[in-house]
Amino acid sequence: MNAELPAIAFDRFIRLDWIAEALKVRSGQISPEQLEAFLDSAGLGQEARKKTRTKLKILCLEPRSELKEFMDRGTKIALTATSPNAILPFAWGAIITNYPFFSRVAELVGRLSSIQGDCAAAEVHRRMSEIYGERHNVKVATRAAIQTLIDWSVVLRQDDENRLTPAKPLTLSDHEYILWLIEAMVRQAGKPIPLENINSSPLGFPFYFDASISYLVSGCDHLELRLEGASKQFVALRSDA
Repeated sequence: MNAELPAIAFDRFIRLDWIAEALKVRSGQISPEQLEAFLDSAGLGQEARKKTRTKLKILCLEPRSELKEFMDRGTKIALTATSPNAILPFAWGAIITNYPFFSRVAELVGRLSSIQGDCAAAEVHRRMSEIYGERHNVKVATRAAIQTLIDWSVVLRQDDENRLTPAKPLTLSDHEYILWLIEAMVRQAGKPIPLENINSSPLGFPFYFDASISYLVSGCDHLELRLEGASKQFVALRSDA
């Protein structure tokens, strides 16, 4: 039975500043040895260090071949952006396209919170166990994903530690970043997504796109608008890209 359950893959809490340092390695600003020293200062154990290094490799240092061109574009945007919050959009796009498990946790938090303003961590754990099975590593991975959301300041944990509240969305006006993040959402979904739902997507809850999305997509080299039904528009990966 377990062989039929979806893979987890994301099983390690990742701090946002680790991703920032890994991007510096990618751009040549610091050496790999300096990144190792930075991780040393975090006091990681041997197993945690190994898993962290693997995640940073996938997210920043050596992207998977099928995502390399997409990730390279995101890296370039993150490293040239002038916003003090430039790392967060990159980290979000990178992690949701590489780790479906994390995406499912984030989407659950976004969807459950949209109903009443916050959600119970226990409810997220329960629903993830329904999808991935009652396994110990599912609990560990869900806890790691929630801890990552909190470290990235996109989710706030209330005093009783069981309630999770989304932080105020980060408004993005950088057109390149908006399009790259929308592309990340389409890639994560594995299919076109409704245009009208993009700014209210549970998966995109940490951000608000301050621009005409249809206008941006219509001029994008990597995305296109598709009409389905009488008038509903969807955003899809460009077929000739």
